[in-house]
Amino acid sequence: MKSRFMYVKVVLALLLAAGPIVMLAGAGQVYAQIKRVAIVTELKGTVNVKKSGGSKTFAAFKNMTLNEGDTVTTAKGGKLVLELSSSKAAQDSITIGENSQVTFTTLKDDKGTKTKMNVWAGSLWVKVKSITNASDQFELETPTAIMGVRGTHFLVHVAPQTGITTLSSLSGIITGKHASNKTDSQVLPSQQIVLLPEEEGGPDDLVTIIDLEELVAWAGSDIVREIIRSSKDIQEENDRMIQRWTESGPPAGIGIDDLSRVSGNLNRLIDQVVKEAIKQQQLTRDEAKRLADQVNPALPDKNKIQLDEEQSLDFSDAEKDKKKRVDEVKRKAEEKKKQEKAAQDEQRKKQQQLIDRLTQAKKEQMEANKKAAEDALKKLEEAYKKTMSEQEKQRFESDKENRLAEQGQTGTGTSPPYYGSNPPAAAQPSARLVLEGSVVDSAFILGVQLNQFVDSRAIYGFQIKLAYDEERVTVHDELMSGATGLTYRTGGGVFRIHPGTTAGSGYDSADHYNRYNGGFMYALTKYSGQAASISSPTTVVRLPFQIRSGAQGPTTIRIMELIAVDASGEPIGAVQTTDLSVTLPTN
Repeated sequence: MKSRFMYVKVVLALLLAAGPIVMLAGAGQVYAQIKRVAIVTELKGTVNVKKSGGSKTFAAFKNMTLNEGDTVTTAKGGKLVLELSSSKAAQDSITIGENSQVTFTTLKDDKGTKTKMNVWAGSLWVKVKSITNASDQFELETPTAIMGVRGTHFLVHVAPQTGITTLSSLSGIITGKHASNKTDSQVLPSQQIVLLPEEEGGPDDLVTIIDLEELVAWAGSDIVREIIRSSKDIQEENDRMIQRWTESGPPAGIGIDDLSRVSGNLNRLIDQVVKEAIKQQQLTRDEAKRLADQVNPALPDKNKIQLDEEQSLDFSDAEKDKKKRVDEVKRKAEEKKKQEKAAQDEQRKKQQQLIDRLTQAKKEQMEANKKAAEDALKKLEEAYKKTMSEQEKQRFESDKENRLAEQGQTGTGTSPPYYGSNPPAAAQPSARLVLEGSVVDSAFILGVQLNQFVDSRAIYGFQIKLAYDEERVTVHDELMSGATGLTYRTGGGVFRIHPGTTAGSGYDSADHYNRYNGGFMYALTKYSGQAASISSPTTVVRLPFQIRSGAQGPTTIRIMELIAVDASGEPIGAVQTTDLSVTLPTN
């Protein structure tokens, strides 16, 4: 058996929902159901996550998984790249830009891939691969819009002050509609749709040519880089679409004579994004050239990024006129929201002024009452002292001075050293794998034992990732699911896991697990009560495993990651972990 130390530098944001009803809904099916998960592949700056049903926020970290109901918030300069995948669906990629807020409302593979996100503010760059048949769904909902995706590369921006939503397509056809409208509008590559807080006109009235200046400004340098790196996929999809239109006829709004012009625009689209990014100083010319040199070898000549050539997108006069009309409608909507906000701010200012006056009056009244009480006490003391002898007066003054001296010392002295949220513990916290019982019908029980999570390191939740040879052993899915699985997973009485099938006050925790290629992840968090103090080796979860047919001899199940947090959501550092070597009998 080997031992190593793991120094945790991130918060356990992967702890699943702080509320069991959301996590454990779908009695008897939730554990067996295969769901999509969003995996953090890249992040920058401040990125926080609030788990479904919980009130605490955690710092995101690489390889963290997000689930239904989780909310991501990025600060200025922040960025998060996610991959959405499951055993049934291809990987979709989402880049969340700075100053954004996104909630994952649906992530599942039940009779088709279903993904739905609420975008409250900010910008998203989305690459979709999972839409392969009519039962697959990928939807985005904003304060003003609902968008269904059949294409692959697009940018969504939600203005935080107005809620105005703009969807810009770089490849594939996106459908967008106002939240109150049942009719979809098609958005083609090199087009965008603007959806306002109050519905304006018919379903296609706000679909216009793309505004590259706004797109690049909203995207920022991080998303612009992602767009450039996707050049090959974007151009290949657009070429396939143009070929279909040439063979079967273009969609409504595009004539046969327009195909050549539209095709030329799509060929130059990424080139124009790059030049606009240089103009806005989102990229330096040297960086843009380096990126172009990376992608150009895979692009045909008609699609290459040519920084030294003057070219632009070719839009018709009718398209330009419509863009001007929509811009004017948008400007009026923004002005209306600005005026509404100014009125609200003025009202809040008046309310605050009133509160300040009331607070000041209350303060003055309290000071007057205090002075009156002090004066009354002083008069009473003087009247009392007149009844005393000189010796009694001296004793009274001496006692008074002693009391004042004692009161003056209250709270003084040497304070104990302050260590923040994680002071040193008396012993090293540790986690190890143990074999519980013997092999029965090719199945055995793997126990996860925790020890010395005490005092400031009392544990509120944990996540453990295991790795093993899947050709020799695997998690026993049948035993893990349903009521039987709950019996296995509840270990040592430390955490009382909600079964998800009944209401009650006897539970304080919720758990979740997921299989991934080459391993298994289990996460648990409390949603009520105090953090659990574990002072001696205690099995906190039992995981049923199954031996593969024909497997025998020694194999190792490794702890790839153990992250634990205290009641404040802070990581508990320096956790010692021990793997388990198992000798498999012949079956």
